[in-house]
Amino acid sequence: MGRRAAIPAVCLVGLQAGQRDYRFNTHARYQSPVAHLEITIEASGLVRTGADLSEASTATIRVSPIPPAPGAAVDLTIVLPDELSYQVKGGPSGVGTWPPRAGAGLAELLLQLGYGPLPPDELAEVERAIMGILAGPKATPMEGQTRNLRVLETSFR
Repeated sequence: MGRRAAIPAVCLVGLQAGQRDYRFNTHARYQSPVAHLEITIEASGLVRTGADLSEASTATIRVSPIPPAPGAAVDLTIVLPDELSYQVKGGPSGVGTWPPRAGAGLAELLLQLGYGPLPPDELAEVERAIMGILAGPKATPMEGQTRNLRVLETSFR
């Protein structure tokens, strides 16, 4: 029995020795069908050795209205652990924190920028998708993993 227990330990040491940090680049597009929005996300970051998810990543996000939705395209930049900046096409810009605090999330920002009332379930799922993509490939929502969004495209480099 002592010999059997030693084999998995040797295999585990061998697996850990082969691990190393890796960089990721993710492109994803989602559609929020009720809110009539398209969300395009480009993210890159670093997953540290032994970790499943990134704690240091950056994403650029474009939220674009799809007719009949009102509003202009909004470009967001998120730098983990907590930076958010935004620029409205032809309009205001600003900074904030990410992830959003209660009552100060993406839905609130979009309302302030002229978008109409937005379905809370869809917007919560957009925020979860953004957080997932920032965390890396293992957390990126794929087809069949969202309830309220359509996955239009995902790719990893």
